[in-house]
Amino acid sequence: MSESPLSARSPDASIQVRPLQPTEVTAAAEVLAAAFSVPPYPWTAFTISVDEHQERLQQIFELDLRRWMPNSWPALAKRRASPTRR
Repeated sequence: MSESPLSARSPDASIQVRPLQPTEVTAAAEVLAAAFSVPPYPWTAFTISVDEHQERLQQIFELDLRRWMPNSWPALAKRRASPTRR
């Protein structure tokens, strides 16, 4: 795997930091949902229904991660520049 300019290597060669790829969003959302649901994170426990809690968290994280993917930035810029947006 080639390193991007944003990649960083830690002293422990088994850990590598790099930008998230679109194909990895669902897996990343699953990891975040698990991290915020067991043990329950107070804010998400309070704001997100206990019914299918982890699944709801995963959906929220996936939407958020996809929104902030670099390939979605031109669409966001267009939306922000729209004269009809308030």
